Amino acid sequence: MARAEADVLVVTEPGSQRTGELLVDELDLLGLTSQVERGREREAEAAQRRSEYRAVVWLRDDHQARIWLQDDPSFAPHEVAPSESPELLALRTAELLRGRLLPAEQAPRPPADAEPTEHETPQDLRIQLFAGPGLGISSYAEPLPLFSLGFGYRPWRRLMVGAFTTLSLARNAWQAAPEDLSTSQFSLGGRFGFRWLDPPAGPFRSQLLLRSALRGVQVRTSKGGPMEKGSAMLWGVTADLGLDGEYVLTPWFSLAAEMCVIVGFPLSRSASLDNGMQPGPASPLLVATENLGVDVQVATSFLAVASW
Repeated sequence: MARAEADVLVVTEPGSQRTGELLVDELDLLGLTSQVERGREREAEAAQRRSEYRAVVWLRDDHQARIWLQDDPSFAPHEVAPSESPELLALRTAELLRGRLLPAEQAPRPPADAEPTEHETPQDLRIQLFAGPGLGISSYAEPLPLFSLGFGYRPWRRLMVGAFTTLSLARNAWQAAPEDLSTSQFSLGGRFGFRWLDPPAGPFRSQLLLRSALRGVQVRTSKGGPMEKGSAMLWGVTADLGLDGEYVLTPWFSLAAEMCVIVGFPLSRSASLDNGMQPGPASPLLVATENLGVDVQVATSFLAVASW
């Protein structure tokens, strides 16, 4: 049977057309002729059985490739390592074809071992540590300067689990009695992130955040004598929904900003004066904190992120 004019047939699914174009360019540089067709795996297998090409490549939509070599006595397909970008998949596929179809040439180091590009994060960087200042605007207090610290572990490329803590850097007025009372707060909880935006070679990425925390809000009055100064502590839980954006400076360091809408559910309250006694029922401290209803807060943080 007569050979086809091309050495390699490239069969592309609809979503892998870009990879096919890049692969053809790489094969041209190697001196291998190629032909591109649109189709599924069955078309690629049928072309391999016709023995018209030295190799048949099937490019899948999920950045994977499969190669049939006509001179391989096993007739088994060769799987190319999955890649996050069309460019990397085209390079890996071209290198495999070069090693099989041009054995006399010295093949270079496989792209999988290459150093990451400026914005490409290596796959083994699974742990993140982040910290930075922020601001919280709530329904119960004047804006509070915040500081956030946390870590995350990424078991899969798009999913992250971790923990965080947030505390106020200064006190501010309690809205129910701004002239008499001030407040501060801290939270400790867990977070779950889903990376919905992650271009393979782009410097910017983003993830949706789901968080839950135990929160303590302290309300304090500092006016009056020892019989009047005291504090109240409100304990509760929060449910948070947020979004972050991260700009990658190097594979190991990036800058990020995140914004979360926090819904708080106060569960208990305790109060005492500085002298250890309980405040009276008419105390401004008790009157201002007697409503344990649901509250809302919007918190924004600016973070430095280290990965390893």
